[in-house]
Amino acid sequence: MDHVALRLTHCDARALREHLAALGVAIAEDRTEDDGAISLYVRDPSGNTIELIAAGSP
Repeated sequence: MDHVALRLTHCDARALREHLAALGVAIAEDRTEDDGAISLYVRDPSGNTIELIAAGSP
């Protein structure tokens, strides 16, 4: 398994980026998917990659 992905429905990607920054969480990758969703890749304290998919982003 490469990473875990969590799809967050009705999520504002800009607000999510700001929230992660306020917590000191670095975004390893930030990309727009073909369906318009925003995928933010972060790492947990153990180094595992977690993909946060902001679906329905404004």
